[in-house]
Amino acid sequence: MIAKAYLRNITSSPIEDWDRYDKPSSTFILSDLPTSSLFPAHDMTVHRILVASYTPNISTLEFDPIAHKLKPIALSPAGTNPSWVAAHPTDPTLIAATNEVTDGKIHLFRLQKDGKLKLLESVGTDGEDPAHLTVLEDEIVVGNYSSGNLISVPVSTSVPYLGSVSASIQLSGSGPNESRQSSPHPHQIFAHKGQLFVPDLGSDRVVRYEKKGGEWVEVGDIKASQPGAGPRHMQIYDDVLYVVEELTNTLSAYSLSDGKYITSLSTLPSPPPHLTVSANTTGSSPTPSSAAPRGAPSALPLLAAELLLATSPEPLLFATNRNEAHPEGDTITVFSPIKDGNVESFKLVNSVRTGLNHARGAAFGGVGDKWLVVGGADKGGVKVFERDGKDLKPVASLPGVVAPTGFLWVS
Repeated sequence: MIAKAYLRNITSSPIEDWDRYDKPSSTFILSDLPTSSLFPAHDMTVHRILVASYTPNISTLEFDPIAHKLKPIALSPAGTNPSWVAAHPTDPTLIAATNEVTDGKIHLFRLQKDGKLKLLESVGTDGEDPAHLTVLEDEIVVGNYSSGNLISVPVSTSVPYLGSVSASIQLSGSGPNESRQSSPHPHQIFAHKGQLFVPDLGSDRVVRYEKKGGEWVEVGDIKASQPGAGPRHMQIYDDVLYVVEELTNTLSAYSLSDGKYITSLSTLPSPPPHLTVSANTTGSSPTPSSAAPRGAPSALPLLAAELLLATSPEPLLFATNRNEAHPEGDTITVFSPIKDGNVESFKLVNSVRTGLNHARGAAFGGVGDKWLVVGGADKGGVKVFERDGKDLKPVASLPGVVAPTGFLWVS
């Protein structure tokens, strides 16, 4: 979710000049996918990517890793602002999507062989602007950004696919940024070893839930690196929790075992003068410079967005940044994580200009996370990068994709 004033409902096609593209490949057969993995041992098969967006549709793109070509093959009506998509963990043809609107909804689709999505069932989210969902084996957990609540919806791989909302949890708290933190704003539902972690941009914390007696119960929280940081998305590696903090453009590390703050780095390749953050081992919080008073990050543009983890051939964290106003577009910054308890190993190791404006959504695909798809929600469409460790090389693009917000590799 971004500042609410930015939300759009684009009524036109999310792909400009749709008719000039070729028809879908006739060689793709969903049932031919290997059962052990969605991807073959040698990455020579054409991949398919679902694109969530601030439009009325979810697009299906086809990426040829040999020819380095990206093309649209299907448009599926998906309600207003289907901004996030996720697959069922045991049946990857079942696709769930949010409708990020005041009267929030989620939809469940079946992915067809031609790349289109067939609507199965829909249910309201009992809240406003669902910005994220996670699909577990028997339930979908949704975070309503604006109303600040989580809901659980039973899900099945057969009829009836969706039940009614079975639980609702209202988050609490606020932060010092009056324009962005007047109330709770859950931004992600991150499942890890039977627990749920919820970065709450509004209350400056990551809330931790555990299932007890069949219900999700709060069992603790992790305080943000500083007031007004705005936790957005997270990853976990080697018992360290990494959080992208949107309002201060920081990537912060916390101990998973006790939630203690470790250190922070800027998500930007060259931090602006209003933000001075460096790695430290004292456990103290990073502090903005005097140009931006503590607790007043509202003057900052939207920057830190997505956080991804690649583990092969070495562990690396990839963060997207937005609206940098650079002629070569926004950056993806790459970080090495903390290794063997050595905080000094947590550092920026690369930054790549994307040629995109408002580089929000991103996702890895292919064997060993070889491919990275990224979207410019304001300008630039969609690009696929080839990854070689920390290095990224653009290999395919589709500038005509409008307002992409999230991605899901489905083959």
